[in-house]
Amino acid sequence: LWTSEDATRKLLESSVGKKQSIMLQHGRTAELIKEDGDEEDTESRVHKFRITTETPDRHGDIVRATGGEFKHYMNNPVVLFAHDAWMPPIGTTKKLMPRTKFVDAWVDFFDKDTYDFADTIFRIISAGGLKAVSIGFIPHEWEKIQDDSENGEEQSFKGYDSTKGALPEFSVVPVPA
Repeated sequence: LWTSEDATRKLLESSVGKKQSIMLQHGRTAELIKEDGDEEDTESRVHKFRITTETPDRHGDIVRATGGEFKHYMNNPVVLFAHDAWMPPIGTTKKLMPRTKFVDAWVDFFDKDTYDFADTIFRIISAGGLKAVSIGFIPHEWEKIQDDSENGEEQSFKGYDSTKGALPEFSVVPVPA
């Protein structure tokens, strides 16, 4: 289930305190990250991405980096294209680094001999044509985000703040949430 569907939001809202199996999408525009000291390696097939930050996505949702559970993901660190789990992965996560306000991942993309489509995605990323990633996550604890009410008016719903959750996958996507 995805956060962009109204039915999913209603299910989340009605299931507070109940155990549910819900996986959410949290899109993020993620420029390839270059830091001081990074050496340019034209042979490398590894790109570094900031896969999530603690800022609201287009649906108003926030995923807290410090509440992320990554152990199971790193047992099967596949990177998908557009959350399509029916297709082979396009690469694997070599390193995942949660920080206080964000999570970075180093993705090693498969070469043309291994998976032609993955190589195409790698080349498009390298050319600057794809810059976004999106995480799939299973929230374990969350709170509603609402606007402050003024003059006794009812608060308006803005999204969910996921304070704890698991990361089953993340994807390179053409259009993030």
